[in-house]
Amino acid sequence: KSLHEVVGEENIRSDVLCAWAQVELDLGLYDEAVSKFENVLSATTTATSSFTSHTIAAYGQGTAMLAIARRDVGEGKFGMALTHLKKGINSLVNGLLSSTQSVEYKSDFSCALKLLGDIYSFGASLPPDIFKDENGSASNDDDDSNTMMAACSKAQISFVSKGEEAYRRAVNMIQEKIDAEHKEGDDEDNDSELVIAAAMYDVGSNLLWQARLLCASLGEGSGGGTKTTTMSLAENSKEVKSLFQRSIDAFLQSIDANPTFATAWCGLGCALMATDPLLAQHAFCRALQLDKSLPDAWANLGLLYAEYGNGEAAVEAMDALTQVADSPLMWIGRGMLLENKYSSPLTLNEAEAKSAEVKLCQAADAYRAALQVAQHPFALLGLSLTSRRLGLQESAVKQNHDYCNAAERMAKVESRASMSIYLQATGGQNMGAKILGDVMKVEEMTERFILNNGDMMVGGFVKDITTKLSQLKIDQKGISYDGEESLKKWKSIDKSSLALNDANELAHTAAKMTQSNMQFKKNVQSLESEVDSLSLARKLVHENPDCGHLWLQF
Repeated sequence: KSLHEVVGEENIRSDVLCAWAQVELDLGLYDEAVSKFENVLSATTTATSSFTSHTIAAYGQGTAMLAIARRDVGEGKFGMALTHLKKGINSLVNGLLSSTQSVEYKSDFSCALKLLGDIYSFGASLPPDIFKDENGSASNDDDDSNTMMAACSKAQISFVSKGEEAYRRAVNMIQEKIDAEHKEGDDEDNDSELVIAAAMYDVGSNLLWQARLLCASLGEGSGGGTKTTTMSLAENSKEVKSLFQRSIDAFLQSIDANPTFATAWCGLGCALMATDPLLAQHAFCRALQLDKSLPDAWANLGLLYAEYGNGEAAVEAMDALTQVADSPLMWIGRGMLLENKYSSPLTLNEAEAKSAEVKLCQAADAYRAALQVAQHPFALLGLSLTSRRLGLQESAVKQNHDYCNAAERMAKVESRASMSIYLQATGGQNMGAKILGDVMKVEEMTERFILNNGDMMVGGFVKDITTKLSQLKIDQKGISYDGEESLKKWKSIDKSSLALNDANELAHTAAKMTQSNMQFKKNVQSLESEVDSLSLARKLVHENPDCGHLWLQF
């Protein structure tokens, strides 16, 4: 503020403008900093000082664009995030680096290469469908959604893999510099080992992201009897196994360079979870021996214990995590532990069933707490599957029937909304979640149909719902799906996993919806003929917000 009052923003030297923008970066004023960096970059560079300011501005703009992309992801603006990532890449490449297809850079700016790798790696945080225009195969119109999603995933992995190239180039530059200093007899730099360790950690992290993206594209976590766990995919896919192994090798190189680098031990544990959980536990424990305040190590160790049923150890790890960081994984882990205490109601007596319902209600609260910290996809999925469990006692239902009905309706809305956001954030690659999302859509449309007393169906969804109903098979055992070719091995959803309407009732109502499909157009035409006033048109649109015909009449 003082600088602005004294000199304003016009006719300021480029080095002063860069310093001003750097202060705004430190204050989190990223958009203001970008505008000043752009002013410096748009100016011609003649003198050596101007060239220095130009390089500083290019690096600063790349940093600001990465920060803005992180902010966009937190707000759900994934398309804008990718746009800002590309602007940051262009700033670094055009302002600092000169690249060719073989990724050869003319300038020895290892810090700029590290930042470039960070920008590319952050692409792993975006949904795969955002990358549909990144290559020709993904941008073509194709009716096969599986083929389209596979192309998008391939484009995303290709984008993220460019970060590995930048990181490795940075490692080579750092190593060349260290070797040159050793030849000259300058061995006073005691941080060289730590620098190499940090650089190789970046390489390992990028490879781990690539492996996880590939697992996600193969339907990791879809369930339903399919072999879609990370460990199963690593066993059955050579490409997945290779990426995990390369990640492990990179983390081991980081540890060899600096054995006391706790973050590298944590990264090694994350990579080993797919192949050797016991060794992963050792790596996490070693990381915590070196640094007890490392939140990622506590979180991953707790989740590892929770996954393999060691509840007491998982609780201890989550309690320790609470003391060092406010992380969504802390609450996600607690939600998982509470869910693990739940069994199918068919195997429980009345008292145990009530206790299990309370545990699931508490798990939903844990996932809500996680979402207050950050919009983590796992928290969204967990909340979608547990929010319908209200834990209401029968006496309370009888005493306040209207309140309980309203609570159930709101729980369903929360469940469907969480599932919708989860599928949007992850690209719908989890086949089990995708099927549940389709079931929820059928449920929602059925409720709308019942609400209208069966006289009129919302027109825009008739075709969609009848298509989904033809794929869903509802019987006493559960809900199975016989849609896309890749899902045929997916067996069924246990009805106990969701508090949906009775399956037979849902199927009966759905059949009624199909029978009413032909009558729908006649009803619309009849209503259109009756629209002779603005108030009536407004009323019909309010009652049928998804009917395009009535909107046109209005």
